[in-house]
Amino acid sequence: MSFQNEFSADTMKCFITLKTRENKTNGYFKVTGKNMAASYDGNKLISLNLSDTTYTLSDKPISGQHTRTLAYWAQYIGANLKQPGYVKSLKDTLINNTVYSHTRITTYDAITNGQHCYTFAELLINKNTLLPYSITSKVRGIGGDGEVGGWVEEHLYSNYSLNPAGFPDLTITSVPANFKAPVHKTYQLLAKGTKAPGIKLYDAAGKTITLEAMKSKMVLLNFTGLGCPHCVNAVQLMNQLKSQYNDLVIISAYPFDKHDAIDKFDKKFAVKYLSYTTESDVKQMFPYDGIPTFYLIDKDGAIVKSYTGYYQKLKDEMVEQLNTMQ
Repeated sequence: MSFQNEFSADTMKCFITLKTRENKTNGYFKVTGKNMAASYDGNKLISLNLSDTTYTLSDKPISGQHTRTLAYWAQYIGANLKQPGYVKSLKDTLINNTVYSHTRITTYDAITNGQHCYTFAELLINKNTLLPYSITSKVRGIGGDGEVGGWVEEHLYSNYSLNPAGFPDLTITSVPANFKAPVHKTYQLLAKGTKAPGIKLYDAAGKTITLEAMKSKMVLLNFTGLGCPHCVNAVQLMNQLKSQYNDLVIISAYPFDKHDAIDKFDKKFAVKYLSYTTESDVKQMFPYDGIPTFYLIDKDGAIVKSYTGYYQKLKDEMVEQLNTMQ
């Protein structure tokens, strides 16, 4: 992701039946990774979270990158071959003495608001077996908040086994007995006038500070995370507020990230305010339902206003509120 410093990766084991008894264009499949598993039997997709033994159900065969099997890509290629100008053959690629055809499928390419936006996939296909070696998607565009972002998604394929003995029956799938449906909690943000809870914040040296130490100052507290594009987009906003209001203390609190990764992030995006880690269960005291979530706290340590998410008018709303607190 354009808002992450490192790639996230997993190795998936995949079983797939391309030929189906019904008109199911994505075939049947079962994939298993480090923390997740998913199976599609032609009628329902069962996704398992192996970390907390919860499951979700869907009638669609696609729920994310991990379920983009070879059947998905076959359908994707077939659909786009019918679009003139979408497909371009590039120079063959030689990898480990094997020749691969190199093809690019571009489904979007335009200049939007002065930004080059695009969506394309590049495929390396073994010219002898006609099986993929890699499929790489690249996307760049403008989000609903007006910010530019994108990502690279790479699938590498190896250890093919065609029609192996003992292949599982993929036409029937069920939820394992020890798995349960996830519990979705909603969190009511703290109301105006509520005394800000005394949560602990930790700097890179392990030193602890509390919000009580910030009394007599206006505080903008931001609950955030490194894997969130809107959290990245909010950096420029908070940098601007830091420059505009000398008596405003801005704190980004990270419930789940580590200081070494936070430090890289702060340097990459020229963060001008304070970044701390905090306990992962902090939302029990300081509720937030999604990130980023912002709390404006007055000089007496009371909540003045809360904001959820990042959007184009957020700065105007915060400036209006801060001007009343001066």
